[in-house]
Amino acid sequence: MSQYDSISEQYLRVEQDAIKRRVVLPTLRSMIGDIRGLSVLDAGCGSGYFTRILRRWGARRVFGIDVSARQIALARERSRDGGIDYRALAAADIGREFGPEFDLVTGVFLLNYAESPLGLIKMLAAIAGALREGGRFAGITQSPRFRFYRGIRFQRRFRRQAAGPPQDGEKFFIEFHAPGEMVCEVYCYHWKAATYRAAFAETGFRGFRWVKPLADYAGCRAAEREFFAGYLKNPHIIGLKAEKRA
Repeated sequence: MSQYDSISEQYLRVEQDAIKRRVVLPTLRSMIGDIRGLSVLDAGCGSGYFTRILRRWGARRVFGIDVSARQIALARERSRDGGIDYRALAAADIGREFGPEFDLVTGVFLLNYAESPLGLIKMLAAIAGALREGGRFAGITQSPRFRFYRGIRFQRRFRRQAAGPPQDGEKFFIEFHAPGEMVCEVYCYHWKAATYRAAFAETGFRGFRWVKPLADYAGCRAAEREFFAGYLKNPHIIGLKAEKRA
């Protein structure tokens, strides 16, 4: 059972929050470029928020997969697009359903749920197996450089069980907040940059790159610009991308 099975409805309240709309989306768009006509797999799709956007950006077909059956049920309820299909499937099990048939695999908040270096390698190996030669992976994950802070900022509170610098593979909790209340929380894992690089190198990828998050300020008021400028000084996310080796 996935941790998201029990909080799926609550998480709908935060799946389109300001950070995702104004930072995550433009960062992802900058990494993937023009995807018109491509076949895309959205790994860890949740309720399909990014899956639907990938289709809107021009992907010919999009498959969304997630380990949470409840999230997949919500994704299906929220989409009637014949170019999108959803499967309840863990990222490490992609090979059970798909061969090397995708031009692009995305993983927005996926790799930070790997519980061990081996788990990370299994995810990436399965993703590589689903890509055509020269196919690309683009993801958003927990930044190895993130400086954990105390208290609630940017509608989030990060809870750790240890003091001092975060350790490789350390489990931590993210609380998502709305005004006056906590909406839900999830846990994931903090991995160092070297752990990510080693996992990509071992699983058939080349050209690994980090991508700094950027913000879309279009239509923002002054207070909103200040909000995002503050966030980008210490963002908890970072982009990463690579290509499948031929």
